[in-house]
Amino acid sequence: MAVHKVLYVREDDDVALTGDLIEYEGRLWLVPEWLEGPTAGTRCPARIIDTGGLSLMKAGAEHPVDYVLGVPLSRNVLEGRGARLGLDVRQRPDIHLRVDTDFRR
Repeated sequence: MAVHKVLYVREDDDVALTGDLIEYEGRLWLVPEWLEGPTAGTRCPARIIDTGGLSLMKAGAEHPVDYVLGVPLSRNVLEGRGARLGLDVRQRPDIHLRVDTDFRR
């Protein structure tokens, strides 16, 4: 599973952030936070946020990322403390990625 880079905005303060995007269950998900995995050299998402319906676009050459998310997300959603109506947010999904092969450098 490859990890892609995504540019998104935190709506509370309009700060532009760069994060990670993974494909899971046939959809692209934002990973706002990673945790150390169960074995050395692995990482697991603390939570994933489905980007379907959030105006995810391929980034142009002017961006150092692969995608741009067109809808800002609140700090509460990004940090797993709140939900947005109709947004699929999953806490601690059973996903383990290898740091040496799955993440871009």
